[in-house]
Amino acid sequence: MSPPDPRQSVTLKSLGNLKGGSGFPDHEQGQKGHAIPFFKVKALDRSPFLLSTEHADDTITIETARRLGATVFPSGSIVFAKVGAALLLARFRVLAQPSCIDNNMMALRLRPDAMLPRFAWYAIGVLDFSYIVNPGAVPSVNAGKVGAQMIPCPSAESQKKITDFLDIETKQSDVLAGKYQTLIDLTEEKRLALVTRVVTQGVDAAIPMQRSAYPNIGATPQHWEIGPVKRFFNVLDGRRIPISSEERSTKPGPYPYYGASGIIDHVEGYIFDEDLVLVSEDGANLLARSTPISFLATGKYWVNNHAHILRPKNYDSLAFWTERLEVENITPYVTGSAQPKLTIEALKNMIISAPTSMEERSEIARQIEQVTEAANLLKTAARTAISLIAERRKAIVAAAVTGLINVDTYDREHGPAEVAV
Repeated sequence: MSPPDPRQSVTLKSLGNLKGGSGFPDHEQGQKGHAIPFFKVKALDRSPFLLSTEHADDTITIETARRLGATVFPSGSIVFAKVGAALLLARFRVLAQPSCIDNNMMALRLRPDAMLPRFAWYAIGVLDFSYIVNPGAVPSVNAGKVGAQMIPCPSAESQKKITDFLDIETKQSDVLAGKYQTLIDLTEEKRLALVTRVVTQGVDAAIPMQRSAYPNIGATPQHWEIGPVKRFFNVLDGRRIPISSEERSTKPGPYPYYGASGIIDHVEGYIFDEDLVLVSEDGANLLARSTPISFLATGKYWVNNHAHILRPKNYDSLAFWTERLEVENITPYVTGSAQPKLTIEALKNMIISAPTSMEERSEIARQIEQVTEAANLLKTAARTAISLIAERRKAIVAAAVTGLINVDTYDREHGPAEVAV
């Protein structure tokens, strides 16, 4: 087979119809068991290719879709983010069944005879939307600019052969990247286990332990102090000042701007110039715990009203205090389901344990830093490997769909045996 002609290209709009998603009112969300999945941008992280009901947090009926005026896109449609930083991540997915998408996403509905959906997915995946992003504080693209993008369009026979070839090649890359991701996950799991042990039981396994009356504490060193958070920390929430995203966009600067999930922006001023412990006040992550809820803020920075601000009364070993709160099970103290919240009263009354001496807290902090540094080195190496695998994967996809390599004669061990010129 001759390589497909690299010059044989078509616009995306010629392959079908590009359309944005629909608004999704809060009171309609959270329902399961209906026929139509309603996807939000975060669903793009949950599958590398096909999106189905199992990847959706919400489902609706066809009647609800009609009432909302929400488009039901057919299976085979290619969906992606159209607003925010997510659109620059080049995450394109294919609908496995008729579905709705929210108004932060866009879909390409392919004509049945236009192109093989999986080939289109490979070809669109090498596009770089950063060149067509609309100017403004929040990145966005529109259907006109997306539709003008060109992708190769070889014959149906070539599309099938290229797709079969890439399915094999990309699977090998994905399996290898998955092994490195497993290494990252296991490394972090081990780090967290070690940190949890030293901040709740100390570094000396031979010291006498006591059984606490508090279920969340369990066994703890006999000489440790047990009490509510307010016994160990002063609260500085009264100094928090929120800044709207619109105002932040007009006043960028060098100082970190903290929210419930850590640093979310940088601004021109600061309200703190000391190292303090911040704890998330609200958000789904309070229960999901996919990212830290307790983090150390250092230097000069600003904090909004979505993070509690704590200064240890024993102002030392901040790494210990940060991790001591991080490992705690806060679920019993969180209120609200639609929007989980950890109130300052609940946080102040949460029971924790801690060493009474600065020397012991300092030694625990030293071990935390040592364990974390070793884990970070390993995770950084693994992430570098994943990045290199992704670059190679993207290069092979681009070369195959544009005809720069002949998939019939490609040597998987030594590279392309025949290169189109």
